[in-house]
Amino acid sequence: MSFCRCSSSRPGRKCPCGCASGPQPSVRLRQRPLVEFAQLRGLIYRKRLVPGGRPRTFIHFFQGCRPRLVRDPSGRRLYILGGNYRITPRGIEG
Repeated sequence: MSFCRCSSSRPGRKCPCGCASGPQPSVRLRQRPLVEFAQLRGLIYRKRLVPGGRPRTFIHFFQGCRPRLVRDPSGRRLYILGGNYRITPRGIEG
């Protein structure tokens, strides 16, 4: 199975946003391949801005190339693959 990490690209063509050079192979973290489940539009997460502080809830909407949500064959673990974002001390950027 192969898929392009950018939601706006077409199979066999270069991504219009330039995030990748076209279809990317699926990633294998275990012996059995991961199964594509969905495209992520955004995430809701809780984080403490300062140690010992009160946790705050953040909503992040992905822009440009959106990451894919994939699962292991048993359906018990989820992984986030691809996308154009960074994790920084401030949170998710991109």
